Amino acid sequence: MSVTTSDAPHPNLRSFLFLAFSGMFFGIFLSLHIIGTSVAAFGELAFNQGLELLRKVYQHPAFEVCLAASFVLHMIAGSILHWRRDKFGFAPSPPAQWYVRLQRLSGSVIGFIILLHVSGTRLPVLLGKHRPEDFAHLHVLFRTAPVFVFAYCGIYAGCAIVHLLLGIPQVFERVRALPSGSYHKIASHWLFWFLVVATTSSVFAGMYALYDLTPANKADLEYWTPIVQANVPAMLRST
Repeated sequence: MSVTTSDAPHPNLRSFLFLAFSGMFFGIFLSLHIIGTSVAAFGELAFNQGLELLRKVYQHPAFEVCLAASFVLHMIAGSILHWRRDKFGFAPSPPAQWYVRLQRLSGSVIGFIILLHVSGTRLPVLLGKHRPEDFAHLHVLFRTAPVFVFAYCGIYAGCAIVHLLLGIPQVFERVRALPSGSYHKIASHWLFWFLVVATTSSVFAGMYALYDLTPANKADLEYWTPIVQANVPAMLRST
């Protein structure tokens, strides 16, 4: 894929648009997660109330079905483009700007992490193994394995923000909503990356609050502590 875009059509335009529109729907989910984590900086009550409100959207049965479908379709379309571009890395890849390569890499990382995230959070709730996660659960998790959880959540949030924010101008240019060359100008501008850093920083502020602020209800800690300890491998725990 050419980086400095032109008026010429994308060589795999159908697959690209399929990837773009499925990604836009999935981007709603990522945006809600980013917002939800950032709200933790305002305290336990704000986080739990915000989480309850957001879950009414992204855990609605209709939304979850559409979300699962969009994720699968997004990964399929991305795989098709990857295969046509360089045969999954087994063939020479066309030259691309650093931010294009970063967007592709962040998308691959997100796809892997989302599978881990769903299997570790949503699936146990659906199977009735424990109640939905809240501030206390994440506090215990951060305290039990701080290095791993900060790294895991930081990579997840960073890749989600980069992939989402880089994808928006790219898609808008391809559908002619932005003039040719806009993607390159936006993605290489310092103000764009200031937005990326600021958004990522707000998420880290929320994560630190989850680590630092002790939940008010000790019963919540007593409920979550054995569950977290049973599911976090000993090698990942803080000594």
